[in-house]
Amino acid sequence: MTYPPLLRLPAVKDYILHYRANYSKVEVRTWDGVVVKFEGAHFYHLFYEDNDRDGNKDQFSWQRAEHINWIKQALQDFSATHYQGWNNKHKRYDPTRRLVVAEGNYVVVIQLLSDTKAFIVTHFFADNPTLAKIRLSPLWKGFNKP
Repeated sequence: MTYPPLLRLPAVKDYILHYRANYSKVEVRTWDGVVVKFEGAHFYHLFYEDNDRDGNKDQFSWQRAEHINWIKQALQDFSATHYQGWNNKHKRYDPTRRLVVAEGNYVVVIQLLSDTKAFIVTHFFADNPTLAKIRLSPLWKGFNKP
């Protein structure tokens, strides 16, 4: 599947408007029909980073923002690999958390609420150690409530 070119907009407010128009105000479906909800407040979680590791995402990430259109593309990419996510609190894999790995190391994470509804958690480019850990995870085989 061909991914869209990077979106380079002049200001953060332009990315916010793009996000609203293309994600939070429209229905986004995965390749298998799951409707993924993108709340307006998720913008800050998706496109800001914690650069000084103090727990606050206070730095806008231009790299993440440029890949804004890749989120939808990855969710709709049937050829991407899907894994179960890790639940750090319970120290186990979670069949309701789906990691989509596309274009080599681009990762989109969604949390399933049912077999037809989910919400966006995050997206990022995984470095080699993170990608190696993800690839050790069980493949995602469908919604199974733990």
